Amino acid sequence: MIPRVFVLSPAIQPEAAAAFAGRVELIEPLRGTDLYGVQTPEAYAKINAALSEALPEIEGIFGYGQVTAETMRQAPRLRVVMTPSSGAEAIDVAAATAQGVAVINAAGAAYVPVAEHVMGLALSLVKLISRSDRETHATGHQRSNGELINAGLMPSVLWRKTLGIVGYGFIGRSVAQKAIRGFDMDVVAFDPFFDPVEAGMQGVRLVGTLDELLEISDIVSVNSPHTPETEKLIDARALARMKNSAYLINCARGPIVDTDALVDALRAGEIAGAGLDVTEPEPLPDGHPLIGMENVILTPHIGGVAAEFMPIMAEQTAREGLAVLEGKNSFRLLNKSVWPAYLERLRVHDDIAV
Repeated sequence: MIPRVFVLSPAIQPEAAAAFAGRVELIEPLRGTDLYGVQTPEAYAKINAALSEALPEIEGIFGYGQVTAETMRQAPRLRVVMTPSSGAEAIDVAAATAQGVAVINAAGAAYVPVAEHVMGLALSLVKLISRSDRETHATGHQRSNGELINAGLMPSVLWRKTLGIVGYGFIGRSVAQKAIRGFDMDVVAFDPFFDPVEAGMQGVRLVGTLDELLEISDIVSVNSPHTPETEKLIDARALARMKNSAYLINCARGPIVDTDALVDALRAGEIAGAGLDVTEPEPLPDGHPLIGMENVILTPHIGGVAAEFMPIMAEQTAREGLAVLEGKNSFRLLNKSVWPAYLERLRVHDDIAV
């Protein structure tokens, strides 16, 4: 028998469906209904109800929904959970590892749109794009440039400023090249796991400490993964190290930045502003202090969302998930330590062939 994969989304992307075609049996509870592809509470309620019924018989889960430890305990044949996204916060990865279930995501696949979003936020901050636009729409009056300058608001440029990148992975490297080639910026990076010689060949100086990066950067871009080591990495102490004229950009994960400390730093004028695609909590509750700050740009975690890249992420995740179902290790295996337990799980359920 071939593996059965439950689609934990209102619809599966055609590219992922094509990758799975003929190799797995897709279980799509909403296909053929008027809720197919519709993201509403009613649609997700039906998906979750169908998942509960299907758990004893499925080998894979594909989609964006929540997968808990209890969900996996009720799925004795489950081999792999696939989420076509850069993060896996909705999946209990520790529980998956303990139960021998592989987790596949699309980390790094959306590096282009995220890097563009970083540069977009940086431009908007220094050139007062969002601030001016918001004021014009809110008041119905468009100020002249003289009125703007007389109010103490002077636009600036990215040209020859120093960009500090925290986390020099796929996204960080893409941000660096856009900054260097597109805006003639000086780029420094902090990443204890990257080769400084290779970084230098790319025109980036790898600094030895986070403190050094914070002290010399005009713009700090957070692009590191969220791990126990990076939890609140940008805290009150880190923010105090930044220039008063510097901006903070976070397009990684909200918990890497201490939200309360950021609010305090902005209120005290310790930094000039912030561009946040991610926050902690996410979304921010109504009336949160960050929402009312003119020098803060907030976007709803859309940095990695792009029409051109969603199909790519879905197809890559499906293909790598198929490889794991076949007993082949994957570079997109999120919980790498699971592999011995996974192979044992594969052996126990050897009645399934891909």
